[in-house]
Amino acid sequence: MKSIEQQLAEALELNKSQAAKITTLETQITEANKAQAAATLVSLLSEAKLPAPAAKELNNRFKDAVAITGMKEAVEAYAEVFKETVKKNNGANDNASATQETDAAGAKEKLVKSFMESGLAKTKEEAEKMAAE
Repeated sequence: MKSIEQQLAEALELNKSQAAKITTLETQITEANKAQAAATLVSLLSEAKLPAPAAKELNNRFKDAVAITGMKEAVEAYAEVFKETVKKNNGANDNASATQETDAAGAKEKLVKSFMESGLAKTKEEAEKMAAE
């Protein structure tokens, strides 16, 4: 029969072993979540057909994302801003109206919201700074 000390030592060793397995599994889950988030971002960017600089910016912002929360909104906000920029640069709206300014402000607000929801920005000020870049 094993002594209490031996049983305790075995239990502690088993506990260490199980903790190491848990850590390994948590790491694997995090990496899988990152891969899924990256694949989702690639898909969203492909669908949005954003210009390369915008796609690069979004890739940089979401490079460490472990969840897809806020990605779709961010891509949509960039697409909306891009669409408004194209309209303005094509001369279709040479006389910018208050409506266009409101639409651009709404797109920026969506972008700020997506950064907050995705956890890329902890405060609204951080999110606004990121959206301004």
